[in-house]
Amino acid sequence: MKAIFSRLGLSELLPRYIFSESFYARKRVLELGAVASTEGKSSQFLLDRGARSVVACDPDSAAVEKASRQRVSPQLRFRAPHFDDLDEGSFDFIAVADLEDFVRAPEMIGELKRLLSKTGVLMGGLRNPAGLALSQLSSVEECVAVTTLGQLTDALSVHFSFLEAATQNPVLGYQLGFESSKEEVIDGSLISFVEAAYFVILAGNAPLSLPDSAWVQLAPEPLAYLAEKIEHHALTASEERNRSRRLAETLSLLRSDFERIQAQALEDDHELSALRESMARNRAELQLTVQHPTAGRENDQLTARLRKAIDEAASAQQSFLEAQLQVSRLIAEKTKLSEDLENEKSKGAKTLELARVARAQINGLERRLHQLEVSEEIWKSAQVEVEGLRESELQSRQHQLDLETHLDLLQADRIDLTSKIGLTEASQRALEEKLIGETTLRTRAQDCVRVLEAQLQGDRHVEQSLKELRDEHQRYRDVFMGLIGEVKNRSTPQ
Repeated sequence: MKAIFSRLGLSELLPRYIFSESFYARKRVLELGAVASTEGKSSQFLLDRGARSVVACDPDSAAVEKASRQRVSPQLRFRAPHFDDLDEGSFDFIAVADLEDFVRAPEMIGELKRLLSKTGVLMGGLRNPAGLALSQLSSVEECVAVTTLGQLTDALSVHFSFLEAATQNPVLGYQLGFESSKEEVIDGSLISFVEAAYFVILAGNAPLSLPDSAWVQLAPEPLAYLAEKIEHHALTASEERNRSRRLAETLSLLRSDFERIQAQALEDDHELSALRESMARNRAELQLTVQHPTAGRENDQLTARLRKAIDEAASAQQSFLEAQLQVSRLIAEKTKLSEDLENEKSKGAKTLELARVARAQINGLERRLHQLEVSEEIWKSAQVEVEGLRESELQSRQHQLDLETHLDLLQADRIDLTSKIGLTEASQRALEEKLIGETTLRTRAQDCVRVLEAQLQGDRHVEQSLKELRDEHQRYRDVFMGLIGEVKNRSTPQ
């Protein structure tokens, strides 16, 4: 069945050989590109129909080797399509199963002309995608020819002086008659115009004697087993449609979740930027406070801002926890999607189209992943800012130690002055007020340190949230890079 009703199979090639029998009777024949599709039966047919010798060439080395073992004859040879060792004019008839490849490589046409004798004939077929072929009864045609008849004739006319084009049309019907009937009548009134399945080209450098039209009857027995296969294909197609629909729905949900998470990530980035700006302002105000002790009245505002920043950091952490739950759900959906993909066995045209759509959607997801990578860069910048805040904290603590040392020196000076000079009560009260002021300054400095410690604690919360964001982003990326690989593997034809 495979060698009969298949693309470039016996049902497609043998009618051409019967049609052109007058060109190769008692002649040397070269057949190209039919060993694998007919298992060598078409070249045996040429020999049985009167060819003097047949050389069959095919790029499929395994098919050539198998045919050589099965069909042993001194007049029949199978080989690879290399012609360097063949002399000019070695063949009188060359049969090419498919001329499309030769249009794409026109130098091969010149090589065929070299192998053809002066009165020899080249015959080849070209698939017409607008017409139906018998090979489509058993399988879906995955790829049809895109080369036009005009392109083919243009390529051949460079090397051959005479060209003729015949059509090869499928016929479906019954033959009715008596054994004594001699004349046959073909009635086509039950059909409308039918596009040709193939164009059959005859080319040569001498005038061609065209053969009569031929009606070739094929054995109908193989078609009797198509019903079960057609039913199987129908069930498979129905299952494929259901799987495709589920796959499309799943991909739509995944895309929606991606968009929602991306929006949440952008919102968190904005919050992070605002928090970073607030920290910068607070740090600047803190530096002003350290430089100008009299500005301590603004500490309350600074503390309120730091508390607000801490609240915003807690809100961001909650958002990322929600994102974690969403990613967990996405992982479960990805597992279900993987099971659906593993169960798919049909590689029909609809699945290929869906794979192309999925590939386009995955490209969009990859772009979104790139945006998340940009967010990761922002996180790294924020980490650098946190390190800067830590350095500021160390500097503040050092300044506190310097202030405490200064206060200790002032107290020592006070004790020394009191012991050496007798101060008046007014002078003593002035010194006590000064000491009180210094003590107040020390208290304020200690308050500033506590504020800085609270700020550092908030920064640590922010750093923890950022670390969780990076972890979630990495898991998110791993999950969907795995999904991308699986869909790409699925979309590649086996």
